[in-house]
Amino acid sequence: MKLAKFTETQNQKFWNTYAKKLKENPRGAHSDRHIVDLEDNFIEFILKQKKPKTLLDIGCGNGSRTIRFAKYVKVETLGLDYSDIMIKHARKILKKQSKSIKRKVSFEVQDATILQKYDKFDIITSCRCFVNQTSAKKQIGLFKTIHSRLKNHGSLIIAEQSQEGLDNLNSIRKKFGLQKIRVPWHNLPIKELSVMPKINSMFKINKINRLGAFYFLSRVIHPAIVYPNEPNPSSIINDISEKAELLFQNEKDDVNCIEHYGSHLLIHFIKK
Repeated sequence: MKLAKFTETQNQKFWNTYAKKLKENPRGAHSDRHIVDLEDNFIEFILKQKKPKTLLDIGCGNGSRTIRFAKYVKVETLGLDYSDIMIKHARKILKKQSKSIKRKVSFEVQDATILQKYDKFDIITSCRCFVNQTSAKKQIGLFKTIHSRLKNHGSLIIAEQSQEGLDNLNSIRKKFGLQKIRVPWHNLPIKELSVMPKINSMFKINKINRLGAFYFLSRVIHPAIVYPNEPNPSSIINDISEKAELLFQNEKDDVNCIEHYGSHLLIHFIKK
């Protein structure tokens, strides 16, 4: 099967098509519910601490998670996505919410790289908006755009994928006789070694989590046990993997060796 070319037009077309399938799924676009739960835990922990007045969620998809995050926002939550079909479903979901949520949440069709018309926000969140940029240069450009839309000492919280983390994960999978995990054609993981130095002057990292325990257990141990069969993402092993990761995620000490094998990038940035 020939893969589509990773261009902005093709990517937007993909997500419009996917939105028809996704509809009002509360898990959003990710296929692994455990990862979504772990991302939500990370983001909500920060929101509870910060108690922001305003939040912007870029690449919000069908808005299910935007609405979930809005519970911790005092005044305004705005969700943006360049897929008009995603926003259509987001507005349908919003109509079913309480009056208090409807008063402070709104959705707009908007490219996340064009935010100049908006006021500055206390917090901006991104769940895989960066990996849907078509080059490292555009990812860096998105960091710059977000920096300009954050209030002084505001927070950026991302749930993305690391190329280096994926490389590390694939290296240990190889030792277990497992095939490489391949990146979907419509994604570009962040190359930390080239991207992070370019944003050091804009942001400092307050907290980082790579979901190492979860990835090691669910993407190495689980598939190695069931090989040559395909692992089931709904397996009890993955439930246990999620619980193990939560133990690490909620620790004050962010440093543990198993993090090396996590391909996720959960980062809480503070604007400099």
